Amino acid sequence: MIACLHGDEPFGLKVLAHLRQVGDERIIRQVGHPEALAKRKEFLEANLNRSFGPDAPPSKEARIAKHILRDIKAHQPDLIIDIHTAECAVGKSAIICQINRQCLDIVKRLGMDYVFENVPTISRQNLVGQNPDKSIILEFGRGLRSDQLALGVARKIADLLTDEPAPKVKLKVYSKTRCIGNNEAAGIKLENYVFNKKLGGYPYLVGKNTYTEYAGFLAQKEERL
Repeated sequence: MIACLHGDEPFGLKVLAHLRQVGDERIIRQVGHPEALAKRKEFLEANLNRSFGPDAPPSKEARIAKHILRDIKAHQPDLIIDIHTAECAVGKSAIICQINRQCLDIVKRLGMDYVFENVPTISRQNLVGQNPDKSIILEFGRGLRSDQLALGVARKIADLLTDEPAPKVKLKVYSKTRCIGNNEAAGIKLENYVFNKKLGGYPYLVGKNTYTEYAGFLAQKEERL
């Protein structure tokens, strides 16, 4: 269980605090970037969640990424959950590298509403892409920061240690993804999960102050699974 890979996303600390009270040693908790968190900055030299690939340029974050991957290798966890927040309207969503039943069942048990398949080029750089078959990003959109939500998320994570079956609900799943270039998005109104005719797909993580290098992500396929 890892939080705060980005130092300006402190919500995950609340979840970690509640998990600490659970007191189950099978749940390993880690703060991803303590120094950036203390300074409330996204990163110091480079985006930590783009520094996990073997070709990441040298930086403080690339060194931190190597330590995190070394810890994961040492502990061999069954599941890696990475908590993030976004200042756009994406609700409670999950990002996974592979659309498979196991990951979808876990996402359902965690009470998320949407699943978005990660862009392959991004997967090669971020944390979940290094263990794609057992890693999930939980992305909480604008306004979802309360103590009550953090407690609920922590309880659901702890419940994953039981054999409780996944609820029989349908998730909105978005796949066949790519980045949206800033140039192609110019002058176009983008709304999360709303099909955009000009781009031919469903935007995700689009909104003010979300990204600078691109406008967000686009899925070509929507289905309920």
